Amino acid sequence: MGGVRKPFLELLGEPLLLHSLRPFLTHPQVVAVAVAFPEVELRDPPDWLARVDSRVVLVQGGATRSESVWEALQALPESLELIAVHDAARPLVTRDIIDRCLEAVDEGTGAVAGWPAVDTVKQVGEGDRVRATLGNAVVFNVVYITLVWLLLWSCADFIVRAFSASDMAADLIGFYCNFLVGAFVFNGMLFVANASFNNLHHPHWATGFNFGRALLGTIPAVYLGAEWYGARGVMAGEAVGAVLFGLLAMVAAFALVGRIERQQTRVEVTAAPPVVEREPPI
Repeated sequence: MGGVRKPFLELLGEPLLLHSLRPFLTHPQVVAVAVAFPEVELRDPPDWLARVDSRVVLVQGGATRSESVWEALQALPESLELIAVHDAARPLVTRDIIDRCLEAVDEGTGAVAGWPAVDTVKQVGEGDRVRATLGNAVVFNVVYITLVWLLLWSCADFIVRAFSASDMAADLIGFYCNFLVGAFVFNGMLFVANASFNNLHHPHWATGFNFGRALLGTIPAVYLGAEWYGARGVMAGEAVGAVLFGLLAMVAAFALVGRIERQQTRVEVTAAPPVVEREPPI
């Protein structure tokens, strides 16, 4: 950058920082702005920054981006109910983007203005809800359980010998390692679904599915399994409950995410800056 930090590079004759500040300073709902600087630049900030607006205060940033945000937050009035965080070197923010984010926040959730990327772990759909995260969690769960299942399958005989298990115990250990471990995929699905319910303000759904699995999904199946197949039936009965309520909870989680997506107002960005290497925050 020729010795000039990115926020002070000029675009159309003005520093990027000024382009980033202007949409906020001209917005009627903005009452205070805090700009975090590295210590060396805070001692000698640009003259124009001191004159740009009386609402702007300069603070010393931290060693990381998160620490700089925290220091800036401490400099803002405690009476504020909404706070926007923006990168000083991202000059393409507009009044419309700010307004759309504020509208989304009014519904009781946070908002992030973003631009769909080509290479990303998460896929953004209508309503700006990250919908692929749920599917990715299920995939991770399946892969992890599969690896553990293969490990236990291959070690079943070793486990029997290590515990000097009797014939009946050895049979149950083999039954568990060879077959029942796979049912934990559905336990994992229930866990993922419950995390989604709690984060999407539907904790009563998580309670319902947990209670259903522990009661309706376990007691009848375990009782019938014991009557028909003995000890193996008890173990298999518990797995049946996990399969049933894991699948039901996952279907409900995807349905909930889809419903919320349709209810959300999409926040769109009309232009995207090029992908460049990020520098330490200002």
